[in-house]
Amino acid sequence: MTTNQRAIALSLSLLSLLIIFVYWPGLNGPFVFDDEPNIKENPALHIKDLSLDSLRNAAFSIKAGPLYRPISMSSLAANYYFSQLEPYAYKLTNLGVHLLATLALMLFANRLLHLYSYHPTNQESSYKPDIPLICLLLGALWGLHPLNLSSVLYIVQRMASLAAMFSFLALASYCHGRLCQLRAQRGWPFLILSLIVLYPLAIFSKENVVVLPLIMPTIECLLLPQRWQQTLKWIRQHRIMLWLALALPVAFCLWHMDYVLNGYVSRPFTLEERILTESRALWFYLQQIALPNISQLYLFHDDFSTSKGILSPLTTLTSLIAWCITFLGIWMLRRKHPLAAFSILFFLIGHLIESTIFALELVHEHRNYFPSFGPLLLLSVALTTLCKDKIGGKARITVIALFIAFLAHSTWTRANAWSSWPRLAATELTLAPSSAGSNYEIGRVYFAKTVLEGKHNYYNLAREHLLKSSMLDPNMVLGMLAVLRLDAAMQKTEDKNLLKQLLTRLQTQTATAATVQHVNQLLACHIKQNCEVSSSSILSIHQALLKNPSLRGRALAVTLSNLALLALEESNQNLALAYTELALDNYRDDAGIWLSSIYVSTVANKPDRARILAKNFLELPASLGQEAYTRQILNQGPGTRKNNE
Repeated sequence: MTTNQRAIALSLSLLSLLIIFVYWPGLNGPFVFDDEPNIKENPALHIKDLSLDSLRNAAFSIKAGPLYRPISMSSLAANYYFSQLEPYAYKLTNLGVHLLATLALMLFANRLLHLYSYHPTNQESSYKPDIPLICLLLGALWGLHPLNLSSVLYIVQRMASLAAMFSFLALASYCHGRLCQLRAQRGWPFLILSLIVLYPLAIFSKENVVVLPLIMPTIECLLLPQRWQQTLKWIRQHRIMLWLALALPVAFCLWHMDYVLNGYVSRPFTLEERILTESRALWFYLQQIALPNISQLYLFHDDFSTSKGILSPLTTLTSLIAWCITFLGIWMLRRKHPLAAFSILFFLIGHLIESTIFALELVHEHRNYFPSFGPLLLLSVALTTLCKDKIGGKARITVIALFIAFLAHSTWTRANAWSSWPRLAATELTLAPSSAGSNYEIGRVYFAKTVLEGKHNYYNLAREHLLKSSMLDPNMVLGMLAVLRLDAAMQKTEDKNLLKQLLTRLQTQTATAATVQHVNQLLACHIKQNCEVSSSSILSIHQALLKNPSLRGRALAVTLSNLALLALEESNQNLALAYTELALDNYRDDAGIWLSSIYVSTVANKPDRARILAKNFLELPASLGQEAYTRQILNQGPGTRKNNE
């Protein structure tokens, strides 16, 4: 091993140790938020062996995305096999994935910069970039950046980190293949590895990297410009790749156009409002990437105001103008500073799925895990170049070291906040006191202390913050539902005014996915006899939600399935069967709705109907991983509901 190689190995080792150190306090934290339904409450994930059947059932157990994200779900199932429901092991695995993703990112940057060295402007320049230093600095900036923390310590965001890791490897393989071709060597095996092996692994981890083929032509057009005749020749040689680059993202959008058009029914904002808001959100992301402020980094950005129009708020107009100037700048930079143009485009391409037309929540920091490569690459090149030109070597190292120390300290501070659920909830509330989500989470902490730990002095605090969460967000009913459960658990008289307000809100406000999910959880709690909310109130809640005009598709079908279970509880089997038929008429793409219908038919002594439903269900893509549960339900006899809950 040469002296240079030893220096690189030592630098990578020290960087890895530093990343481990800053994340270590957060590894002791619990499951949080979406970790619970996806991991703790997902029995298909709780495998007892590593057989192909077990892994397949786990991989397709939850429709986390359009492609089910089987790579990510399989990795979570393997975690359960080795460590059951010990969150430390899951978070440690996430940290390992983050370290591998950091190395993959550095490898991609290395191959990209070597490819860029063939660019005419780079060859004509007297300055030659220090590629190893740039890659090491980039790895440090990205690996230690506090904006990436939730992708590591928020367990289900392993989907984002795995997708990014495989994407960086795919891009590194692509760039290496092109380097081989430029050097008159055989490069096509690396291109095949990139597109046929690593790209599918990425999109089956999380679909947001479906845009990966768009980045490859961007590399070609910006970093390897050629004469017109050579460009035409290259297009002919790579026409299949170009068609893939255009067709795959377009096909993905068309395939899920129903979600684009109908998804906004259950959102408190429109398509136009989302696009306008994202124009501001992208600038917020860039600000946090360049100079992170941890006082503005928290999970619930529901206090990020929605743009109701171009002038409401005024920053919407300024953001749009700034983006127009940015696109003009990209066009002007494409010849003399193509790497800068590429870095900005990389960020924008990386946000095409999660920050454009799809009806997702408005702001989430983990969306930058992959796209932040672009701005941080530009920052790394700028730091090494400007420092080298303007100041001496020791001063350059001092500036870079101070910035890395700032990032490391910021991430370490955030990781400490993630070390326990109460500390995380308290930190979130401190950072975002006007966030409905932050108030709801601290209310849940006080709820647990009151009900589970018997510390009744926290009752008023729990009630206060849970109700405040619903006051801050008129579409949020989670706090009201929790207060009903809290009062019932404490054997308080049911608050009729609160119930009336809740029913009114359920009928009139946008029926969000979170609303349906928590109403569903209330029913599950009732069935398992873990809460004391009266049957009449639970029935009223479902009936009020059913009257909401915005309740459609899957949300409507889930509510009808719940009403079927309530009717079954009252021994009204005909009504229960009618509800299941309506549920399937409204939505047939959800395994839970089918399984509920099969279950109701079985308990209602309709075995023939149950078998027909099971046969039809198992022929659908939605049945992936559900064969065992279907057989288990069919084997139940009529009237066995209480014994099997």
